Amino acid sequence: GILTNTRDVRSNLVLLGDKRILFSPSENSFLMYQIYGKSWAVLGNPVGNQAEFSDLVWSFRALCDRYGGWPVFYLVDGNQLSLYKDFNLSYEHLGDDALIPLKNFSFSESLSPELQQLYQQLQTTELDFEVIEGDALDRLMPELEAVSNSWLTTHDNNEHGFSSGFFDPYYIKNFACAVIRLNHRVIAFAVILETSEQQEVGVDLMRFDQQAPANSMDFLIIELIQLKKQQGYQRVNLGFAPPSKDQDHPLVPLLNRVGEFMYQSTQTTNTRDNDAHRQWMEMYHPVWSPKYLVSPGGTKTNRILRDLTRLSFPKTTQIRSESTET
Repeated sequence: GILTNTRDVRSNLVLLGDKRILFSPSENSFLMYQIYGKSWAVLGNPVGNQAEFSDLVWSFRALCDRYGGWPVFYLVDGNQLSLYKDFNLSYEHLGDDALIPLKNFSFSESLSPELQQLYQQLQTTELDFEVIEGDALDRLMPELEAVSNSWLTTHDNNEHGFSSGFFDPYYIKNFACAVIRLNHRVIAFAVILETSEQQEVGVDLMRFDQQAPANSMDFLIIELIQLKKQQGYQRVNLGFAPPSKDQDHPLVPLLNRVGEFMYQSTQTTNTRDNDAHRQWMEMYHPVWSPKYLVSPGGTKTNRILRDLTRLSFPKTTQIRSESTET
């Protein structure tokens, strides 16, 4: 399928089933989008054959014009901005993905001293790391759901969607899962998203039990980083961080709200402060990869950002009922 050639880990989120899909005429490329209000929001970059991307984006623009929608392209890579140069749209830096290059990754040099100490302490707690997939993952699904429910109870008791996964066995079984056990019981897990040719690994649905030792998710991430380095992958994507609150950006309050749902699905502490999330990522010494919002801009920007937050905070039942045919 198209996903076997993807270079963007977010492309895998098409398997959530909560987005509409616009295919190219050859059906070798697509973009995924959803509508809220007048915002027709495409998630990420086009997927598939790069030679078809320009025509695909123009087709989407024509679709928006036909129905009076605003074309919105959310979490676009900097190297893809040229696709939209003729649309008379504005560009806003939304925040950054935290990428961990693996070629020269070293535990002693690539991680902060604090993170090294946390990991070494957790090694004494008899945590067991494992990657599970296939039939074994199906059998483990009830335990994963119990962890997920515990996480939801501790946090906001509400599933996310659109640009972040929600707990759904039909979605999860498409991937492998990284699992942490303590005394043979699953206490934390993360869905592993991958791109073609071992270019990038991402993590989704990072969830841990209320009884999990503090910083168990860091143990999972470091184990996963070291495993993927051994397997020859190029980088690990820890996910998105909104801009720091002290940045001179008029949209920072709204951008932090847009980024909050991503933060809540990866946080390793009880705080909900987005700056703390970026500081946590900094402990992995990432390379920051800018992400952009391409939209009509101007006075419409605030409304578009609010539409994006509403897309990103639906309940699972709402996601299922409001999904549309592709």
